[in-house]
Amino acid sequence: MAAGIMQHESEAVRIQAVYEDQQQVEIRAFAVDPSITSYNNLKFLIMGAFKLQGIFTVSYLSRSATSLDDQIYLSLNSDWDLDEAFQNASEPILQLKVTKVFSEEYEEVNNEMARHGHNVPSINRIVTKTKNKSKHITVPFKHTIKHHISKRWSKLTSAFNDAIRHAPVNLTEWQAYLDEEGQLTRSRAEDLRMRVFNGGVEPSARQIIWPHLLSVFPAEMTEDDRSTYLVVKGREYARMKLRWQGLPPEKTADITSMIMKDVLRTDRSYPYFAVDNNHPNLLKLFNILATYAFTYPEISYCQGMSDLAAPLLVTMTDEATTFWCFNALMSRMKVNFSSDGSAMMTKFEHLSQLLDRWDPEFCKYLKDNGAGDMFFCYRWILLDLKREFTFNDALRLYEIIWSTLPQNSHGGIARSISVSRLNRSSSNPGNLDNKSDPNCSNDSTDVSAMYYSQYGYGSPFVLFLCLSILLQHRDHIIRNQMDHNTMAMYFDRLVRKHDLNKVVVKARLLFSDFLRTEIAPENESDLSPTGDNEPIDASISC
Repeated sequence: MAAGIMQHESEAVRIQAVYEDQQQVEIRAFAVDPSITSYNNLKFLIMGAFKLQGIFTVSYLSRSATSLDDQIYLSLNSDWDLDEAFQNASEPILQLKVTKVFSEEYEEVNNEMARHGHNVPSINRIVTKTKNKSKHITVPFKHTIKHHISKRWSKLTSAFNDAIRHAPVNLTEWQAYLDEEGQLTRSRAEDLRMRVFNGGVEPSARQIIWPHLLSVFPAEMTEDDRSTYLVVKGREYARMKLRWQGLPPEKTADITSMIMKDVLRTDRSYPYFAVDNNHPNLLKLFNILATYAFTYPEISYCQGMSDLAAPLLVTMTDEATTFWCFNALMSRMKVNFSSDGSAMMTKFEHLSQLLDRWDPEFCKYLKDNGAGDMFFCYRWILLDLKREFTFNDALRLYEIIWSTLPQNSHGGIARSISVSRLNRSSSNPGNLDNKSDPNCSNDSTDVSAMYYSQYGYGSPFVLFLCLSILLQHRDHIIRNQMDHNTMAMYFDRLVRKHDLNKVVVKARLLFSDFLRTEIAPENESDLSPTGDNEPIDASISC
């Protein structure tokens, strides 16, 4: 691997975009993290900021401009152009010019982008995509979760108690979840997830437990079955890797260069990656990302994926096993990297709806100060908040997030986590017994369903973690009259400095409150007696 890959000093770069068409000029400002912002990411942020439909071009003001009369705008058509823009744009902000392209100009733009090696879809396809996206993001958050959570559950009886903290699951406790053949049965898998949700996993047990949280193994394998399965999947990974390694260099250079650039700047301060550029640890990460990119060309590689793979590699250490864990993780996370940006826009919209529910005053403040689009939370949502905490805290955060997801049986319908158990666990973060929940029936028609495929396009708990952070900083933001730019810079300074325990505990309370007060029971007989379902004070000190 070559050294000298360009580094970006700041986690955030301020952007001012000017949009021009035949009738109007609009200006928007926001901030992005250059190390995880691709050309496609930037395009969908621009589309959201200006509510654009159709084709548009983007150019940036070059640093070589010496006066207003000598402004030089250079075209942005690729990730390489964007990287150059971050390095050489006019300071102190990156100034963009966005110009709408009308149908008669489309062929000229198409030819120009083709010269840069980009395939441009027809204008009809793009207009259709943006229209579909607009329809998609208007679905209210509450309606989305109602579709995936059964409205029948038993009355909540646990009181709020954020003072008790369970120890993480260790190897001894892990063995207690297995039967005599080493199987993790479906019912015990749910018990394990709820236990991890409350306490996390002991570092020495993560290599064993993480693949189960990520649903790497088909359901109810014995211990011997799992060992054999990893050997088989290891051979499959080796074949997949050899397949792309055997391609001509000219067919792989663009993607491998992009991956290499990101590998060389991913978590380099953490001991596992604080090594020479040619160290096997970095080569493993490179191979995992490249194999995924060439195995799934419709997804390929996008900036930010290295951040998701790094914690897996540090924990699992084995390259092949890490790949399959990453593959499982990406089955949920890949929508974040979609070129049309629809999933991310949905998450921004859902987060805004949640904030408006808990704190309409703060939500209005953000809108009045140009931050109502929630773009300053882009890095949080893209990476499941990985960069907001120290690396070791991010490991615990990830396992807590994964524990809220349903067990995937590899081809069958995913068995959900019982809402009554998750709700009780959320409302009483430190009090969860390890016994089977009597309210959880093996009959799928009676099990409270919590499927997440549409709910925020992933784990809904991530959005409550984001909400937790926002509410904890709202007074400081309002008191200092921060706008979208100063807010982005403020949270940029807090990278890897947030208190994980404080954020997680408050997120659990917010999540439980939402389930109890917003998701109506199906029948009046399911309603709790008067006083049992009063809203919980989400401002409780954490």
